[in-house]
Amino acid sequence: MILPSVLKAARSRLRNIVLATGLLCLFQFSWAQQAQVSGTVRDPSDAAIVGASVELVNVATQERWDLLTNGQGRYVAPSLPSGEFRITARAKSFETRVLEGVRVEVAAKLTIDLTMQIGTEAQSVTVEAGQVQLNTVDASLSTVVDRGFVSNIPLNGRSFQSLLTLIPGVNAIPSGGSGTNGQFSVNGMRAESNYFLVDGVSANTGVNTASPGRGAGYSGSLPAGTALGTTQSLASMDAVEEFRGVTSTYSAEYGRVPGGQFSFTTRSGTNEIHGSLYEYFRNDALDANSFFDNRNGVSQPKMRQNNFGGTVGAPVWAPGLYNGKDRTFFFFSYEALRLRSPQESRITSVPTAALRNEIAPPELRQVLSAFPLPSPGYAEESGHTAPFVASYSQPSSIDSSSLRLDHAFTDAFRVFGRYAYVPSSTSSR
Repeated sequence: MILPSVLKAARSRLRNIVLATGLLCLFQFSWAQQAQVSGTVRDPSDAAIVGASVELVNVATQERWDLLTNGQGRYVAPSLPSGEFRITARAKSFETRVLEGVRVEVAAKLTIDLTMQIGTEAQSVTVEAGQVQLNTVDASLSTVVDRGFVSNIPLNGRSFQSLLTLIPGVNAIPSGGSGTNGQFSVNGMRAESNYFLVDGVSANTGVNTASPGRGAGYSGSLPAGTALGTTQSLASMDAVEEFRGVTSTYSAEYGRVPGGQFSFTTRSGTNEIHGSLYEYFRNDALDANSFFDNRNGVSQPKMRQNNFGGTVGAPVWAPGLYNGKDRTFFFFSYEALRLRSPQESRITSVPTAALRNEIAPPELRQVLSAFPLPSPGYAEESGHTAPFVASYSQPSSIDSSSLRLDHAFTDAFRVFGRYAYVPSSTSSR
């Protein structure tokens, strides 16, 4: 009777170790996603001010981070989401210093020093922060693409492939290369050398079946992609706040692989109710037939592309029950793609009508009759086959839905959760 109890205790201990290890790994990934703001608070003589209170406020959600400077006048806010912040410094016998419009980007490391003038706390000096914030903490090379930039450029297909290639050192891999369709090489490395994070969670889980039996798609080391090879499985374009691509000399907090490190952060709701609706479309009624189809006497195949969706974000509010202003927020995003992509016409050999009539066995005649009839106007290739010329439209679809909830229990304890469901399909002949 002793052995079962020992085994039960060992299993329980192993389960706790695995759980703790998983939480630690998740914390490591999330930490690499967070931004950091640090600096020194000084007086007019450039001496450090000890014990000054520094308050950081997220302008969109009014979440606060309260800090105190140490013996060297330093403050550090190590775990911040991306967004616009207001920094306020207060100290006895000094004027209150307010810095507005501080833009904190995903995974940024900013140094913001504050100089306070002698006076009273009732006196306040407000300064507008500069738009460009430089990383002076480490030597990593990175590029940030934010939502404002994305909303102002045309993106056919609404996928991140076009944006990732804007980062220096990032190149798209041609179809059939060492990776699979839609993948990237950073500084000449293989596609499976890159690492993708979405809200601090690994997104290197993709399996791409574009090249069955070969390529890196089956290793699980590529980012999750749709059946079309696009990035909606990572996050929809409208669900992303911004992303950072770190291409070299990054710190050990990333690790795991030697290639590029791509960190995506998704949008959260704010105190303001905001939303959007959109549709992009293409239709063969607005297009001319292609040169090759015209030459082969084939009518224009169907071309349909409808890319539509919308977003909504707001504080969670239930009349008479709960008001989530400054505390609980949601953001919902939906994007759909309905695509019928025309393929160029092709010439194929099929049995002639004479051959179908000459075949005596009924079973074999049924097989030949399953082929389409030869196209008119073409000469027979031999006594038994003739050309058949045709084209078709390849159907594809994507439905990308995501819901994010953010809640602040206290100023020091905040949680969020995100659910995404992205079924996709494509069919080819």
